[in-house]
Amino acid sequence: MARQILGLSLSALVSRTAMAVFYGFLTLAIFYEIPNLLLKNAGGNLAGLPIENESLLLSYAILITVLSGLQIVFQGKFIGDAAAVANGVSQIFYIYIFTNGGIIREFVSSAGITLALDFKTILYLMMVPSALSIISTIVSASTRTSVKRTEMIEEVILN
Repeated sequence: MARQILGLSLSALVSRTAMAVFYGFLTLAIFYEIPNLLLKNAGGNLAGLPIENESLLLSYAILITVLSGLQIVFQGKFIGDAAAVANGVSQIFYIYIFTNGGIIREFVSSAGITLALDFKTILYLMMVPSALSIISTIVSASTRTSVKRTEMIEEVILN
């Protein structure tokens, strides 16, 4: 009998954990290191953000790394589904906070005016993939639950 840890066989747990660590490093590179380098090199003024941009990037990168790791390790389990939903919600929250709610204000000192760019419609379109991911995860979890219940009933009837 194969040893079970957290409802997974030992080989599945080890292989999924290794994959989660790989994706974790990849996620940190893509969502923290690259944006951090781009923001430093661009020299842009992101003073309008409610949180300092580097701490926002770091906290977001750590959060999605942990949630993605849980999602990979517990794939097909309810913990993995909860991590996927939380990952989608955090992506929506991050996009909203980082874009300052879809409004960019910049003061042009030479002209003495403040320019405001309102791109809320584009912001909502940026949130659609995360929202669809949340819906897809909920539907697949509920489908998996109903299928397992039916399989259990058929097994009881057949025995």
